[in-house]
Amino acid sequence: MLQADMRLQTPDTQTINGAQLSLGQAVDDVFGLLRRNLLIIFCLTLIGIAIGVTYLLYAPRFYSASAQIILDTRKLQVFQQQPVLGDPPLDFASL
Repeated sequence: MLQADMRLQTPDTQTINGAQLSLGQAVDDVFGLLRRNLLIIFCLTLIGIAIGVTYLLYAPRFYSASAQIILDTRKLQVFQQQPVLGDPPLDFASL
């Protein structure tokens, strides 16, 4: 019958294949794995950057914008009253 291993483990240790690993040893193992595969990681990163830059250079630009400003100098006459002072001149610099 299967029985659980009831050994006490501290939070910073881990059992792998019956051997106790401390947190420091686990971190060293991860960094060792990264160090051993550093060339592969570096090459794949360069390939990804090269593909991205190539796409940005040769992809067509999909979005373009244009704007048109129409100025209406006529006044809307809601009431048919004449202004007392007259219309002020239209100042294009303030627009």
